[in-house]
Amino acid sequence: MSTLSNKLVAACMVTAISMVMYGCGGGGGGSSDDEMTMMPPPTTDPTCADDEVLQDGACVPAPPTAEEIAATTKAAGTKRDAIAAEAAQTAQEQLDRGLGGNDGVAPTTSNVANEYNLNIKYGETSIVKEVDGDADNNVTFMQAADLGGGTTMHVLMEDADMDGNVVREISIVTTDIEGPTATAFAMVAGQTLDVTTDTTNDSPDVTNEALAVDETSADVRGLVMSPAFVPGSGSSTQLTFAFDDAGTANMDEAFETVGTYNGADGTYRCNGTADCTVTLNAMGMITAMSDGWIFTPDEGATSDVPDGDYLHYGFWLKNTTDKDGVLTYNEVETFAGSSIAASGSVASVRGTATYSGGATGVYVHSITNPNGTEASATSGHFTADVALTATFGQTTADDTGGADQIPPALLNTLSGTINNFMLSGHDTGPGWSVSLEQGPIDTGAGTATGVTKGGGADGAYSATFHGSTGTDTTTQPSSVVGEFGALFSNGSVAGGFGARKD
Repeated sequence: MSTLSNKLVAACMVTAISMVMYGCGGGGGGSSDDEMTMMPPPTTDPTCADDEVLQDGACVPAPPTAEEIAATTKAAGTKRDAIAAEAAQTAQEQLDRGLGGNDGVAPTTSNVANEYNLNIKYGETSIVKEVDGDADNNVTFMQAADLGGGTTMHVLMEDADMDGNVVREISIVTTDIEGPTATAFAMVAGQTLDVTTDTTNDSPDVTNEALAVDETSADVRGLVMSPAFVPGSGSSTQLTFAFDDAGTANMDEAFETVGTYNGADGTYRCNGTADCTVTLNAMGMITAMSDGWIFTPDEGATSDVPDGDYLHYGFWLKNTTDKDGVLTYNEVETFAGSSIAASGSVASVRGTATYSGGATGVYVHSITNPNGTEASATSGHFTADVALTATFGQTTADDTGGADQIPPALLNTLSGTINNFMLSGHDTGPGWSVSLEQGPIDTGAGTATGVTKGGGADGAYSATFHGSTGTDTTTQPSSVVGEFGALFSNGSVAGGFGARKD
């Protein structure tokens, strides 16, 4: 074939290939897998759930319907009424009710009330309800949420009654309890070393090196642990350990074993004049011990001491949801307390003290129309900051002058503010501020009462001082706790607070 013929054949082949490729591109009606994978996939919107809507290509929670807004507003109205009823109580009624509300008042001969027990440990707050005064009917609230900052939510829900009503009890508690403190063994209450084990090799002599274990105390037995004290196969096991026989000179037969006492490492010894015994149940708990046991802590051994000085405050409420799903708030109560005793008389206390802390409670927040009527309302729980100033007695004997003179109108009064409200269900605070107006301190009882102002009608507060006041007329109470209610132009609140001396 000539060179010209070869060029013609080649040109025809290129033309044929071009036509095929052109057809694959859509002009020839054909297709190829390679070309299809190069095309962008079609765009489709996601399928949203029933309670979501499509917004900017993503599913977001659907806004409430008019019916839902109306139901929420109606429920908030019943909470507003419950808050108002709590605020109308006297200071004594507030103290008497608190956790458990009307059900928690002292039982009478005609009505055995339910008892509510608030138990606070570091990292573990619980509420136990003793139904009809019978411990066998105890029920524990479920911890529904840890809200942070020492605040937890607890819920108790009953089964529906014959009419389809479901009753819930809800409590939110805030506490400032701190973790345990590692403390030198002998400095812990009840752990004073009172047994001499060796005075010949110590320089100087140590007369008390060990703790005599109080075998009669169940609480003490619960602190005893050793790998030598293990249960057998039965429901109860008694173990026997040898003592040191004084008749065998230069021989010490006394049983010794390593272990811990209240978390501290050391050594147990049978130090009596007869064999020592330990009795355990099938779970390995020590149910009985003989006398003669001593515990020698290792050098530098420590025990963790729980925080014994903490505050708590919050609220309890009861609501009912009927068979049609209508929610009604039946009762709201607030409470506050301290793990240390109330101060009692503060008549000898002098000077001014400031206190800082927090508050937790319930709220109703309203949205109003231009004409001032309520368009909608929501409700929930809040946290806030508290700052208080207590002015006790005069700091000088001269009430008419002196560098430390306090105006007579301020003597034995309490005042302060509650600010920085954060509402559940809201990203930002509502801008509320409550003024605790200057109120009198009852110096004999160590309590105070006064008026609150938030922009609406006046509310009220009550407070109790806690901590020793000493005998030198200078020591001031270390903390103050109380309850308050306040009204705003667009809402209302009720809660408990706790604050410590700055």
